[in-house]
Amino acid sequence: AEGGIDRRNAARRNHIALGASIGAVFGITRTGAIVCARGVVKRPDRALVLCAGFGQRMHPLTCDTPKPLMPLWGVPNLTHILTTLQAWGIRDVLLNLHHVPDPLLQYARACPLPGMRIDLSFEADILGTGGALQNAKWFMRNDPIWVVNADILMDLKPTPMLRALDHPRTIASVWVDDRSGPRTVECPGGRVKTFRSAHAGRDGTYTFCGVQIVQPELLQYL
Repeated sequence: AEGGIDRRNAARRNHIALGASIGAVFGITRTGAIVCARGVVKRPDRALVLCAGFGQRMHPLTCDTPKPLMPLWGVPNLTHILTTLQAWGIRDVLLNLHHVPDPLLQYARACPLPGMRIDLSFEADILGTGGALQNAKWFMRNDPIWVVNADILMDLKPTPMLRALDHPRTIASVWVDDRSGPRTVECPGGRVKTFRSAHAGRDGTYTFCGVQIVQPELLQYL
């Protein structure tokens, strides 16, 4: 399922935070349910990949190796993510760095995917998702970008999320799942109410899966 942030609701009080500092009410739309409202959906050609986390749940493995570079099937997980993004038409990627940044710097220098440009944004103090987005304002320009967690493995098509983003008043679309994970996201009436449900796991709850598309307008709510 995919969803979008509603511009009308984004300024309301008592919002739930996404990451460190995003406050908004999100909307969820099931795959295939959205018909493009403005015609052809513009495919973002840029992505922010969130690599700054401490990887605490994987200590001590991540003491010297950042979690994005942990191997999966003999390949750094970040390579799997970048390969998928490249298949989606992404040519420019920004990695935010904090914990053990040097291995990620060396990885970016090696540029394992020909044709993909990798930029880096170092955070002296870890900023969370909202702060990383604010830091990436220069990178966003005036176009939507993908925002992807670096510790996931994804096998999905981008089209449903692009269609959800094209829905009126939507400034972001997110990938959620109602079958697995903690299911802490509540979606009454098709709009996400909270990412921290007190009734996690019940019917109508979802798990945020670490992939989203955001419009530049989102920055005004951070």
